[in-house]
Amino acid sequence: MATAAHPDPINRTEVDERSRMTGRPSEMEILVVSTHDRYRRLAVERLTPSDVVLEIGCNNGGATRILATTGARVVAVDKSASLVRDLKEELKALDNVTVACVDGRDVTKLLALLPDPTAIFIDIGGDARLDHVALQLRLCLLAFHAGLIVVRSIELATLASLIGCIETPRATGVSFWGGPGDDPASVSSLLYLSRGSSVESRVLAVHLMSQSAGAATRERLREMLSDPNPRVRKAARWACAHPPATGTGAPSGNPGQ
Repeated sequence: MATAAHPDPINRTEVDERSRMTGRPSEMEILVVSTHDRYRRLAVERLTPSDVVLEIGCNNGGATRILATTGARVVAVDKSASLVRDLKEELKALDNVTVACVDGRDVTKLLALLPDPTAIFIDIGGDARLDHVALQLRLCLLAFHAGLIVVRSIELATLASLIGCIETPRATGVSFWGGPGDDPASVSSLLYLSRGSSVESRVLAVHLMSQSAGAATRERLREMLSDPNPRVRKAARWACAHPPATGTGAPSGNPGQ
């Protein structure tokens, strides 16, 4: 089976005056389900051979096998080395599927594996705690431009079923990144992200700031050399040692490793 071609990426969203980015609803759809059956059925219903899919939490491959039948290019990750080893062996004949042992919260590794998915399927355990699911979803929203995100979570589905009214915010706390940029709004959003309480968010901020040659982002990277978390400090050391050359874009390598 031939690997699917990459479609054109979704355009970067607009930045408002509060230095947060607001996503256009037409550019992204998030579907929340509670059962395995519905989660897997959406793979068949919503994907085409032109899609590029990131599956977070592939487990023993129940959904991965179905994703593979769509003809889409699939990158499936799980943090269990034994499950990944077995699934790799089983699916090694499929040239449109890549299986890797990666924690879904390690966004810099996800970006290195697949920087531009058109669809993301998230199942870190249907009974996983809501805060864990929310963190994984937020990191994906921060890092990727996928037009479709499917999440299997009993708690999130329960919460969503109880919501009777939603006021659409004019500015969000979630940013949709379009690549390196040194305009004031992008820099302000990066600095905001770099001061988040989540280690994963700060590591992602380092990854994004490593692509910027701006004075404010380089200064913040130097400050992050003293971050209390060793992962953040390691990423910051790499970014400080590999500044991007002016006009050449991102430095080579992975600051999160």
